Amino acid sequence: MIGFIQPLEEIHPFPYYETFDNGPTNWTVSGTTTSWILGKPAKTVINSAYSGTYSWVTGSSSNYGLDEVGYVTSPLLDLTGLVNDPYVTVNIWWNSEVDYDGAVLQIFLGGVWRKVGTTSSGGINWYQNPSVAALTAVDPDNSGWSGTGTSGSGGWVRASHILVGAAGKYIKLRIAFASDDTLSYDGFAFDNVVIQSTPSWVPPPTSAPTSVPTSNPTSIPTSNPTSVPTSNPTSNPTSRATSVPTSNPTSRATSQATSLPGSTARPATSGSKGTGDNVNTQNGSSKGNNSGTIAAAILVPLIVIIIVVIAVVVYMKVFKNKIKAKAKAESMERELSEVEKQRNA
Repeated sequence: MIGFIQPLEEIHPFPYYETFDNGPTNWTVSGTTTSWILGKPAKTVINSAYSGTYSWVTGSSSNYGLDEVGYVTSPLLDLTGLVNDPYVTVNIWWNSEVDYDGAVLQIFLGGVWRKVGTTSSGGINWYQNPSVAALTAVDPDNSGWSGTGTSGSGGWVRASHILVGAAGKYIKLRIAFASDDTLSYDGFAFDNVVIQSTPSWVPPPTSAPTSVPTSNPTSIPTSNPTSVPTSNPTSNPTSRATSVPTSNPTSRATSQATSLPGSTARPATSGSKGTGDNVNTQNGSSKGNNSGTIAAAILVPLIVIIIVVIAVVVYMKVFKNKIKAKAKAESMERELSEVEKQRNA
């Protein structure tokens, strides 16, 4: 029986809008020690989500921990149809030990994770602190968002930056937060992640999906931050589970065949031309019915054959795309595993 084929990993299309109002939507937490949680912020300073009820935050009601290095990683994002690099926009709120604890945004294009932007690369509300000590564990360039009071964000702010080199590739993003071994505060929160062609928030149209629906995908991104895909895959896997009709094509063909027009006998009326004419009318009606029966007998098998051929072609295309996607994902896993081994060596 022809059924449903599910992708190796759920892939989200461009443009991308995520408010986290319906849960994590395949964003995952990882790290050696982390307080990241998707919840209702109820801290002394960070006390609300930007919109709706939920946002990602380092501890929903308590301070972050000491010596943290934690990540919140996005699902796989499909930017293969782009020619120009897009922009990422995210609402953020930081309240952390100035110069020592803070957060940064990273991107994976293949090979290694790298930081998106610097304090001098432009953007909107991008990294205001040039040196955050704990972020050295995340990236050699340890600039990021850090500070309390006047050096904190003072509430939710909108940050936006171009994703250099992302066009034409599959990518992943992650927010990293790191702290040292003394003092802790509310920390960092983010909400409403958008990837689009402009550097500021544009509300999605009502028809724009926030994610690609799929039923129980066979492989969901793990919490391991190294389990991410490489850039610029040679195949273009479909971004969602593809369904193939499983209904009986014969029933549709029969329905079409029974609606085919056929000749009907005209009833004789009083004052008709006579018995001879009635006989001729009946013969003509019989011939018309026979013609309709013959046409139906020819069309029904033909329609069935056409539907079966279409179903087989669709199935083969979906199966081929699944094989390509699986092979590419396995290649991505191997590549990043090698990167992690080299970093741990």
